[in-house]
Amino acid sequence: MGQYYKPAFIGARGGVRWLYSRDYGSGMKLMEHSYLGNSFVSAALSQILHTPMRMAWIGDYSNDVTQGKWGDEPYQKIDQQKFKEIYGKIWVQEEQDHGVDKRKIRPEPLSMFQGVDDFIGWYLVNHSQKKFLDLASYAQQNKWRESYKDWRTGETETWDMCVNPLPLLTACGNNRGGGDYYDCHPDFDQVGTWAFDLIEFTAFKPEGYEEVHYSFTERSSAQ
Repeated sequence: MGQYYKPAFIGARGGVRWLYSRDYGSGMKLMEHSYLGNSFVSAALSQILHTPMRMAWIGDYSNDVTQGKWGDEPYQKIDQQKFKEIYGKIWVQEEQDHGVDKRKIRPEPLSMFQGVDDFIGWYLVNHSQKKFLDLASYAQQNKWRESYKDWRTGETETWDMCVNPLPLLTACGNNRGGGDYYDCHPDFDQVGTWAFDLIEFTAFKPEGYEEVHYSFTERSSAQ
């Protein structure tokens, strides 16, 4: 079955806020919305815009520890009980309250980020690990071209696609359900390695941090 995801933002005192993809017309599966320019992910970025926050993209299968011992996955670096508390606040509590949860927020997407090439001079910074990712360089290296031919007119429309690294780096429960980022794709082992870290979306390149590079892509070998 398909796995659904919600990005969660954890405050210094343990409070949790989360976003719902369908509020933005996006699917709930990881690879239905994890693209540069997607409005749902852009709304999530607004929460860490020049404001470092601890966050994770939590899948509804991520609480299932029967597939391995706690600590087998990168996001399980936090205490198991703490993880269960956070998971419960965004998945279990909403069900108990019949879909009404005051923790759910609906911020506006960042309107200036609507395409693959709109991230020049912008960075994802992991303050916990003292690392940063240059999003313009990442997009240039990982984007691919999609096309669609209208059978009625014969005209072909083309556009660039690129996986947004934020949902994948912070994902919890990946590879447990349909629509996940699978091990046949590059850098599969990096998924979840930033979960629950202090992350910022910023136009300022951090000094003294390590620049990292990732290759998240779903392009076919023929492209």
